[in-house]
Amino acid sequence: MKNYRFLVVKYKPIAAEKPMINIGVIIQGEGEIDCKFNKDLTRVTNFIGPENIDKMIFENLEDTFKTNFQSGSFWITNKDTGAKREIKYTDPFYLDYLTTNLLNNYYFNNKGQLEAKNIQEGLVRLYRTFIDPSY
Repeated sequence: MKNYRFLVVKYKPIAAEKPMINIGVIIQGEGEIDCKFNKDLTRVTNFIGPENIDKMIFENLEDTFKTNFQSGSFWITNKDTGAKREIKYTDPFYLDYLTTNLLNNYYFNNKGQLEAKNIQEGLVRLYRTFIDPSY
């Protein structure tokens, strides 16, 4: 068994009175990272209403993350010092970084850990637990 870290991705509708809904999970292990997002707009729009979601971002979120993961890393700049730092997507700091930086109406939280045989098994378990039990 291997140890993995994870985040649950939530969507917060533009209308403040609407509740957040879980839409995806990101899982990270030693030297590996993956994600799975719900792309079924009807599931989300039935819950929060079709007027409250950016369809283009929502439908491309998983592909965007996976493309970024393939690049291996990205750079951040410290707002106070201007110092640049390279962050690998497989670095545990990346999940911390996501929880402190918002992407439009998407929030990253419910950070946790789990054990699984491999990253794919862990991803499926997380997706079933937090997003869609029938997956």
